[in-house]
Amino acid sequence: MSAQSVSIAGLSVLVDDPNVVIVDATVELAKPETDGDWRGLTGRVQFEAAHVPGAQFFDLLEDLTQGS
Repeated sequence: MSAQSVSIAGLSVLVDDPNVVIVDATVELAKPETDGDWRGLTGRVQFEAAHVPGAQFFDLLEDLTQGS
C-alpha cells in the first residue's frame, strides 16, 4: 500500500497488521495574535490523551524542524 492517508474503515483493517506503522503527525495552528502570525503547535498533548492503538507520534515541529 502506498497511500499517504487512509480512511477510518481502511485503518481498522490495517491496525493489526505487523507490517504497517501508524504515525500521527498532528500539528495545530495557534490563533494568530497579529496579522500574518501563523504558529504551529505540537499535537503531542492530543496524541497522549487519545490515539489509535499502536500509533506512534512524530512531532513535525520538534523532530523535523530546526526551530525556525
